[in-house]
Amino acid sequence: MGERPEGRPSEPGLRGLGTWSPTPSSKTDVGRLCRQVAVDRRILDRLKVIGPVQPYGPDDNVENLPASYLEFVHALGYGRLGRLFLIYPPALSGCDRLAVSSAALRTMLAESEQAGLVEYEPDGSPELIRRLLPFGIGENGETLAWDAQSASADGERAVFLIGTKTLGVWLVGQTMYDFIEFVTSESFTRILPGYGALLPTFEPLVLQ
Repeated sequence: MGERPEGRPSEPGLRGLGTWSPTPSSKTDVGRLCRQVAVDRRILDRLKVIGPVQPYGPDDNVENLPASYLEFVHALGYGRLGRLFLIYPPALSGCDRLAVSSAALRTMLAESEQAGLVEYEPDGSPELIRRLLPFGIGENGETLAWDAQSASADGERAVFLIGTKTLGVWLVGQTMYDFIEFVTSESFTRILPGYGALLPTFEPLVLQ
């Protein structure tokens, strides 16, 4: 998991996420980060886009959102990844925009935790669940979320997947591209045996 920044947001949530920014480490290997960006971009380029991309309009409150996520939504807009995951964009309006959908999913996670339904294994904890910021959902109810208090030197945030039946919690990447690479590989089958590796596809959808 990435380095934790100095200080904490006053309240969890997308607005809180925009109130601070991690201090870059003086040990940051700029060359390594540039090479990683190039590798990550190739993952985006490998996706087969099914249909025309649907622009969602101007961004809302993107300060400190992970760069890999922003690159993804700016390139592809709102839609379905791997025929399974809806990725919410930071649009100014629409029911499926990030601010609205993330708040609704955070409420659902809080209610599930209060009801004792969350099984934190293998990578979760009560503290983690309470600071997760959802940004996507699976067609069968899986939740994708960032850890608001984890940040790498370049501002990326760890990505977690919360299952449906057992509500287990898995770390599935340190960036959006790590996550895409993970779910389109056989590694995905190891955490959710009902699925095979997802197809590297993206289906653009009109933001409602």
